[in-house]
Amino acid sequence: MTLHLTLDSNTEFLRAIDLWQTPISALLPFWEGEQAEFAEFCKTHRLYWHNVATIDEAKRQAADVLEQMSALFKREIGRFDFRLATALNTRGLSSIADVEIAHLHISLHDCSEQEITHFKQVFSELPTRSFLDFRSLGERSVELYYSRRGYYEHNGKLGIHTAKQAYSLKDNFKNPKDNNFILSGICLELAHQIPHLKLCYTYTNGMGGKVDYKVSGEEILQASKQEQQGIATNIDARADAKAELQKEAQKTRVSLPPESIEERLQKAPTQIRFAPNEDIEGFFERNYEAYRRKEEEKCALRLERAKEQALSAYDYLHTQLESGITIKEALELVKQKYRDDDTTNLASLLLTKDLLNLAHKDSEILALKDECAQKEQTLEEYRETIAKREETIGSMRATISEKVNEYNLYKEKAEQLLQQSLDELAERLQKDIDNLGALLAQKEGELDEQGTLIDRLSIENGFLKERCEELKEKNEKLEQRIDVLILKQNE
Repeated sequence: MTLHLTLDSNTEFLRAIDLWQTPISALLPFWEGEQAEFAEFCKTHRLYWHNVATIDEAKRQAADVLEQMSALFKREIGRFDFRLATALNTRGLSSIADVEIAHLHISLHDCSEQEITHFKQVFSELPTRSFLDFRSLGERSVELYYSRRGYYEHNGKLGIHTAKQAYSLKDNFKNPKDNNFILSGICLELAHQIPHLKLCYTYTNGMGGKVDYKVSGEEILQASKQEQQGIATNIDARADAKAELQKEAQKTRVSLPPESIEERLQKAPTQIRFAPNEDIEGFFERNYEAYRRKEEEKCALRLERAKEQALSAYDYLHTQLESGITIKEALELVKQKYRDDDTTNLASLLLTKDLLNLAHKDSEILALKDECAQKEQTLEEYRETIAKREETIGSMRATISEKVNEYNLYKEKAEQLLQQSLDELAERLQKDIDNLGALLAQKEGELDEQGTLIDRLSIENGFLKERCEELKEKNEKLEQRIDVLILKQNE
């Protein structure tokens, strides 16, 4: 069963409805109690996830939930792994709302139908190390969109960071921060569920050619096993180192003056014993490795303690300096109080940091002064420019005022001429109207006279019409008589 992986940042087809894992469910593997207890814990402390409509809403809510859990674990961690309290307070990380979403495409084209069905079931229940992921199932492929902010376990420590955008298929890296620990976690979970699988991705080599990189599930599990063995070895070495430091401290606490206890611990050797049945040939290498790990852990423990005390030592150093003594005297007092060179050195480093900050601030102040001088010069130039422009504006205002006065005089004269012309025109029109009225009256009189004549002629015309009708009748009768006479004559 071979799965082809493609990793990119394309979120064109990402949908809020495909939301799968939230920060609450992501941290469920670190709950050491029952599922019902986990639900009750979330209910008691109001750890809820609300439905979202957009990807941005999901990212913002994830940021709010992580912030809520970080604040909660400072007071009460319940049955969660105690390491979460420290991991969730990692400094220097931006909000998960600002973290990029990565896209993992898994092609199933080389798998049988039975293998595809089984893989989709495994994929649906697969936990990831990301605090937020989205999943969708295709016919012969699946899509996983995940926030690159997630958690990792390394050397017994739990950390939270932003995974790299890289193909990391095995948990065999020295530093998870420089790798894609989310993708390697996905591959590891798949290898546990489907041991016979093979994972493959394609990359471009230096010659521009395409090369397939393949890794089997067995190789992934073996790398994880080696990593776990290394973690167990380191944990054992750390425990032995702690025990030896405590034993040495108890042994020397009474017999040595306080000032020399730490010096003796620094020089205290790690005891090595030879077992009677032990292989002589490998004696040196094995014991050298154990010796090296113990000494490294003892040094690391001293440095951890020094780091924890550094801030309080620095505060003490700062208090002594404020009293007026020299830096050298103040450092001697710190050394006498904490009886640890590492703590004193770290406190002096913090003091050096402050001095460097002061020097940096002085440089910034000088730079700001130069910038202010340049700004003042620029401001003076602007003031001169503004003065010149104000002078020009004043001159233009005088010119405009003169032109306005001329315009007003011209307007007044024009209005007078217009009014005069209108009056003359009105007078002429009135005369014309009067003349037309007189002519109209005359024509109306003539029209009345013509009306009387027309009436008289109409009456005469009526008489003439009647006379004409009578003559027509007489003519018709005469024509009839003539026709009769002609007929008689012809007979």
